[in-house]
Amino acid sequence: MAGLLPLLQDSFHRPLTMLWPTDSALQALPPDRQVWLYHKDHRDKLAAILRGHVIRNVEALAADLPNLGPLRTMHGTPISFSCSHARPGALTVGEEAARIVQRHLPFEGGLAYGIDQLLEPPGLGARCDRFETRPLWLKVCSICGLEPPCPPGSQEQGSPEACWRYLSKFWTSPSLHPLALRSVWTRPSHWGQPRGLGRGCYRNCVTTTWKPSCCPGHYGSECRACPGGASSPCNHRGTCMDGMSGSGECRCHVHFTGTACELCAPGAFGTLCQACNCTSHGRCDEGLGGSGSCFCDEGWTGPRCEVQLVVDLCQDGHGGCSEHANCSQVGTAVTCTCWPDYEGDGWSCRARNPCEDGHRGGCSEHADCLNTGPNTRRCVCHAGYVGDGLQCLLEPEPPVDRCLDRPPPCHADAVCTDLHFQEKRAGVFHLQAPSGPYGLNFSEAEAACGAQGAVLASLLQLSAAQQLGFHLCLVGWLANGSAAHPVVFPAADCGDGQVGVVSLGARENLSERWDAYCFRMRDVACRCRDGFVGDGTSVCNGKLLDVLATTANFSTFYGMLLSYANATPRGLEFLDFLDDERTYKTLFVPVNEGFVDNMTLSGPDLELHASNTTFLSTNASQGALLPAHSGLSLVVSDLGPGNSSRAPEASLEVPGAVVVSRVITWDILAFNGIIHTLASPLLAPPQARAVVAPEAPSVTAGVGAAVAAGAVLGLVAGAFYLRARSRSTGFGFSAFQAEDAAADDFSPWQEGTSPTLVSVPNPVFGSHEAFCEPFDDSLLEEDFPDTQRILEVK
Repeated sequence: MAGLLPLLQDSFHRPLTMLWPTDSALQALPPDRQVWLYHKDHRDKLAAILRGHVIRNVEALAADLPNLGPLRTMHGTPISFSCSHARPGALTVGEEAARIVQRHLPFEGGLAYGIDQLLEPPGLGARCDRFETRPLWLKVCSICGLEPPCPPGSQEQGSPEACWRYLSKFWTSPSLHPLALRSVWTRPSHWGQPRGLGRGCYRNCVTTTWKPSCCPGHYGSECRACPGGASSPCNHRGTCMDGMSGSGECRCHVHFTGTACELCAPGAFGTLCQACNCTSHGRCDEGLGGSGSCFCDEGWTGPRCEVQLVVDLCQDGHGGCSEHANCSQVGTAVTCTCWPDYEGDGWSCRARNPCEDGHRGGCSEHADCLNTGPNTRRCVCHAGYVGDGLQCLLEPEPPVDRCLDRPPPCHADAVCTDLHFQEKRAGVFHLQAPSGPYGLNFSEAEAACGAQGAVLASLLQLSAAQQLGFHLCLVGWLANGSAAHPVVFPAADCGDGQVGVVSLGARENLSERWDAYCFRMRDVACRCRDGFVGDGTSVCNGKLLDVLATTANFSTFYGMLLSYANATPRGLEFLDFLDDERTYKTLFVPVNEGFVDNMTLSGPDLELHASNTTFLSTNASQGALLPAHSGLSLVVSDLGPGNSSRAPEASLEVPGAVVVSRVITWDILAFNGIIHTLASPLLAPPQARAVVAPEAPSVTAGVGAAVAAGAVLGLVAGAFYLRARSRSTGFGFSAFQAEDAAADDFSPWQEGTSPTLVSVPNPVFGSHEAFCEPFDDSLLEEDFPDTQRILEVK
């Protein structure tokens, strides 16, 4: 008896009251549970269960058991007896966990009672542990008959199975290594490389482990009995969540409820918890002891309370209620309730005027509340304010395109774009923390905007952006410590249908986390239009000839170029070369002050200043060679006080090289080349003149002649430059034909591309007096009679 006999024979514990499970109750236990109870390793658990059936120092009669209250078993757990609710006259143990089926069984030392199930003391549990066998994956292929043994703690199952193994040309004697779970049986190769395949064998090893588990009807790590007892979990009226991972909760069947599904659910009655059949006008006699009868409300009768006894007064004249009220009747009592959009006692209801609620109907203080019907209104912002009426903000001045300012911010030959105006957000932009939405407190929002070269936007700035179409459903910090977001399109999930700046108001807690709305004044972008280069603001240069024509300090050199083009076909070809925008060229231009002592330049001298290669100041170095258009070479050097036809030692190996020095200004960009300014003009060496085509006469015969021709040429060309600039066809020569025009004169402007002639200042050398009027006819006819031969309209 699990070692309990000496305990029960001890007179110190007598008399005893014992509860004996019947043979049928023990035989009804699951077989695996019986095995578990009678196992020698579980004798202590069996003894504990048996002690839970013995009450010491008590010999209680059946009539006294329900009145004794809670008793304590020799296991230490409490136990009580009660009269059965389901079976009148029957006695149950505990909460109807077991039933006494046999009474008054006297024995030496006390009194016993027969019960219909085995009692389990709470906390003891009912274990149905089992053994599980699982294979060990030791499929190492070895020589048949020499397979490695199974690891300790495991055993072989079945016979070895065939497999394929690698063979080595040289191998040593095998050594047995019983390792852990994945140990291997190896046959090392002499050379460390397997060779070929051969037939082998491996053992099937298995291990047996003890798996803890609860018997059916028990749950939890301690395998407690489910509510209702292990033999009838949940009183067979539900499903117990049993098992070691179960909670022991009873999921009751329909119409049952309670911890152990021992009660009827609302709307059910009787021992079987049948569904009541009453209508909504009656109450059911429900519960385990209920009859299922219907108790009808006043004015209703019938087995199911389905028959109405009184007249529906609300159908007859609306019960006397207002036409804008709801009528309800309980028995013979009628209740009238005004509709939500009306107010009154129900018998008389009038439309609500939300504008008279003392709060302007929820409209902004800068708006008028207009009543539009029962409990409806419309909010209209005052003049000078914008918004949806619920929120009205001072109407900001819309941003103005700064490109329309006078004077304009960009060069006349540049395209102006006001980024602040064009982006349609008035300089406001949305900013989030790197971690994602709503990650910035107020100080972090200020710092984040500052890192972008901006500040937190004001309410008015955000309102201006909203009016330009800025719409975003993310709340962000503003400069005044409030949080808001702009709404353009009304939506229920974005500002509750409001339009405007939806503000949460000033936040008392500045550590709240939102996004940020920043403000930054954007710049005006100036971009030179096609055919021009420069910064767009102060400089937009066209082609090389455009730069020469529009720069006053280049007028002398430019006048000589035009005279050269008018005098010879080669000069016209050279001018076309400078005007060609398909190639990028380098042009050295001497300033006006460099032409001293009645200096004149011949055609080769002029062509010496141009090269069909690009040369930048960053490429300047001692002895750098640059091919000139005249066929000679230029040596870019800073040696010597002036330009010279004598090359330094670094360029002596280049015959006829001309030294370029005293560069005043480097890298003046043009659309088809680059200009470097010289302090004095370049002169071709004497030997270079011998190889050039027959030279045209000098461009000017002296200072007076140069001044006269240049001035007249510039004055006349200015008029036709203004006319030619409006034409889309690049450069074109304009000329006058003298009344006594000589048919034999050369007219290079009559064929090929010609540059625009521009009026440029061409002062008398060494003089600072004002220039002559460009369009003085008397000057053209009297002082310079050959000018009309120089220019002719193409």
